[in-house]
Order: sequence, then C-alpha cells, then structure tokens
Amino acid sequence: MFILLFILLLAAAAANLLVMQGSAVWSITAAVIAAALLLFNLFAVRKVPRRLLRLISAIGLVIVLLIGLWSGLQPENDGFLAYDAKIAQVESWLGQDQPAKAQELLDQLITEYGPNDRLLLFKAQASLAAEDYINAENRLIDIADKSADEYYALSGQLYTLSGRNSDAQRVFVQAASQYPQWCEMQLYAGIQATNNKNYAIGEYFLLRAFEQDPALAVALYYLGVTRYEQGLDDEAADYFDEALSIGVDATIASYISWYQEQMGADQS
Repeated sequence: MFILLFILLLAAAAANLLVMQGSAVWSITAAVIAAALLLFNLFAVRKVPRRLLRLISAIGLVIVLLIGLWSGLQPENDGFLAYDAKIAQVESWLGQDQPAKAQELLDQLITEYGPNDRLLLFKAQASLAAEDYINAENRLIDIADKSADEYYALSGQLYTLSGRNSDAQRVFVQAASQYPQWCEMQLYAGIQATNNKNYAIGEYFLLRAFEQDPALAVALYYLGVTRYEQGLDDEAADYFDEALSIGVDATIASYISWYQEQMGADQS
C-alpha cells in the first residue's frame, strides 16, 4: 500500500508541475510525503499495526489535499507556474502599451483563479492605460488591502489623470504619512498640494522629500513655486537657483526661467 501511495503521489507531483503547471509548493509537499511513506515502508512497516498504517496513509493524503486546496485559494502567493507565466505576459502587454490584450488575459486569470488583489491591481492599471477611468476606479474599490503601496500609487495616478485633484492630494498625503520613508510619495504629495494651492502642506512634504534625496531638484523647484505664489520672491529665487545648480530637465528649466522673468518684472 505504501509503495502504491508513493508512486501515486510522486506521479501527481510530477504531473502537477510538468503538465498542469500548478503549485510548486503542492508538488514539493507531495514528493516529500511520498518519500516519507517510502522510508516508513522500508524501515517501520513491519513494526506497526495495519490499522495504524491505514491511519497514517489517510493522514498523508489529507495533508496533500489540504495543501492543494490552500494553494489553489492563493495562487498569487504559492508558486503556480502557469499563473506566474501569465502574470509575466500581462506585465509584458502593459509594458508594450497593449491594455486590451492585458485585459483579456486578466479576465481569463480571474475566471481560473478568482479576483485576488494582484489581478485587480493589474485590471485597474490596464483600464487606466486605456483611459477607462470609471472601470479603473471600480477595480480599485474591489481591492481588499487598501493600505498597500501599489494601491496608493495607482489611486493617486488615477485621480491625477482624471483631474480629481483633491482626491489625488488626499491619497498622496495619506500614502506619504503611512510610508514616511517613501521619498517618491513625499514628492507627489508635495507637488499635488502645491498645485492645489495648499502651500503649507506642499512645503512640508517637499522638504521631507528633499531631506531624503538631496539630489531631488524637482522638489526645490516646487518649493520655489510655493514661495513665489506667497509673494516671497527672494526665497523663491534661492530655491530656483539651487534647483538649477543640481540640474533639472529642459521643461523645468523653462518654467524656472518664466518665474525668474516674472520676479524681475515685479522688482522693476
């Protein structure tokens, strides 16, 4: 009986990986239990009553089935080879700006594995790439873990692109507060607050971003904007000069030039 179970479990483990491209954890567990049954058969089977042997066999099978069920309920965390391969294809389609193909494959994954947070985030990302903001927001609403950094980043992007600036600021500020070492989110919160004319909030997060990354010239540029908009031209000029000394792209440089012209005109 143990030899038969050994063969069945080992065959199932191999078929799960090679044919079905299923859970690596399940196959490893099945193979380990199969090996344990074989060793038990070789060294202890004659010393154990038949009734106990049946119980041991039943327990082994139950363990394999339970792990298989557990694996199936969370493919995103359990090494499903087919799942991981399709996720890689989704990422490839999104990287190639082909959201329709990504959506089609995501629908297939949701049908096969259920709507987990990772798939819903990809659905939202694909909808966002297709400028389908309503569907993107609906997918974000469905996500269970709304404290994940990916959720914050995608939500902020959605609200920014759809022109919902107050919502964008709310999300960025919440994310920056929850993840104080996330420099990029400190910057986004500062920029969005500045664009919304909430200069005190903008300055706070822009300074935090610059403290974390002293080479972040764009933070200095927006700090200059906050000072200029509050009539503090001298401080604005200092921030703009420092941003230029660190190095900014052509677009930011042109913006700084415009502000410098305005400040020169104001002084004259």
